[in-house]
Amino acid sequence: MSVDCSNVGKATRVVADCRPVRPILEKRHVGERSRPSIGWRRKLFRLSSLAVLAMVCGCAAVPSANPPRPPRTEVTVARPRPEPRVRTTTWQFVVRPGACIASASDGGSRFGVSVEATGVGFSLASTPPGRAPRVAETTTLSFSGPEGEWRLGAERRMNGPVTTQLGLDEPAAVHVLALIGGGTVSAERGGANIQTLRLPPGGAEGRAWFECVRRMLLA
Repeated sequence: MSVDCSNVGKATRVVADCRPVRPILEKRHVGERSRPSIGWRRKLFRLSSLAVLAMVCGCAAVPSANPPRPPRTEVTVARPRPEPRVRTTTWQFVVRPGACIASASDGGSRFGVSVEATGVGFSLASTPPGRAPRVAETTTLSFSGPEGEWRLGAERRMNGPVTTQLGLDEPAAVHVLALIGGGTVSAERGGANIQTLRLPPGGAEGRAWFECVRRMLLA
């Protein structure tokens, strides 16, 4: 199909059907400036607004993918104090010809009683021996229990026990009998306690042993 476009003006754009459109260029007076259309102003304002918005979003703090962990709080659990070691003291009673010997030990201290014709001896020692003085020193050996109590002057020699000696008589036998009832025997130096041992009751075995002491006293 042929189209006659001979009548189309030079200053117009030709489309397929040769219909004229608005001239691209219009005559302007000399010195007259072109004014941008209102549509361009709107577009420019939108672009400016988008640029400002992008700057604001870029300056905003972006949350970290791995937020910092809260500070670690250490909880200290108080450990219970260990229970004090309970030592069991046991008696040993021995009867020999001319001697009645008894001893009590708890594994840390040892108390001994020796009754012979020459006298009655008491001793309190550490096992193993503790730190002993270089020279003999004066101490006190005392006992307290439900069957009685007594206090005797004693001596502690180098690397040895605290010892004291009594004559074989009735007061000495009373001291021994009080031990059979159980109680606490201790050694002191200068008013300070240096050793203590708890004695259990001797029971029937202890009372039978004391008959040996009675015979030694009456002999």
